[in-house]
Amino acid sequence: MSEPRTIKIDEVEYVRADSMQAACFTDDQPPYGGVMLVQTVTAFYIGEVLSVHPQEIVMRDACWIADTGRYHKFLQGNPTDHAEFEPLPDGPLIIGRGSIIVAVPYRHGLIRVVK
Repeated sequence: MSEPRTIKIDEVEYVRADSMQAACFTDDQPPYGGVMLVQTVTAFYIGEVLSVHPQEIVMRDACWIADTGRYHKFLQGNPTDHAEFEPLPDGPLIIGRGSIIVAVPYRHGLIRVVK
């Protein structure tokens, strides 16, 4: 990849948009996969990604996270006493991709208990 081209405006140097490369994911390295914590505009969910479509992500064995408690502890697999979660009934969870704010791998397995 060549160096990005820049433009200077009022003594501030900016990278030109036409010199940027878009992030590219291949089929063997999709951005979504495995067990993930997904934050949407209204809720958090943990589930295993079954498939990714242009407008939706389909998850199984999903859990609604009402409260993460301390977020960094939750991501480390150490929910605090303040964390609350409820597994969803059997069946897929379909999340609109336009509602996703953050999606991160959750390496501590699925949550299938109520707390």
